[in-house]
Amino acid sequence: MLKDLALKYAQADYNCAESVIMAANEYYSLGVELKDIRLLSGFGAGMQCGDICGGLAGAIAAVSIKYVENRAHEDKPGLRNKVTKLIRNFEEELGSRQCMYIKPKYYNPEIRCQKTIMISAEILEKTIEEIDKELSM
Repeated sequence: MLKDLALKYAQADYNCAESVIMAANEYYSLGVELKDIRLLSGFGAGMQCGDICGGLAGAIAAVSIKYVENRAHEDKPGLRNKVTKLIRNFEEELGSRQCMYIKPKYYNPEIRCQKTIMISAEILEKTIEEIDKELSM
């Protein structure tokens, strides 16, 4: 499962955004190179300031690379719909998209944000299943 891969990366000391995109890359064979993961590094810890959860940022990156071939405006039926679905699922599960509100509920000093990372991965997997089902119709 995707969440198990995400946990593996979190335990290897990758941040929330890095863990989710690395897990998705492995699980969905996205073709992201390790050096490119650094693009997500600054999104950890809510963009380093408690804002948008890094787990969500990593999941959005995964959706983007999975469904966009060249650029967002070429994606049909639309990246906006896919990302909106992901954010809606994320907010329904975690109650917010902001780290400053999620962290007090799920953070543990011993394991840091591992629970949030695993939940983010579960939401990503569920959302991709929903998107793929819609695309196959």
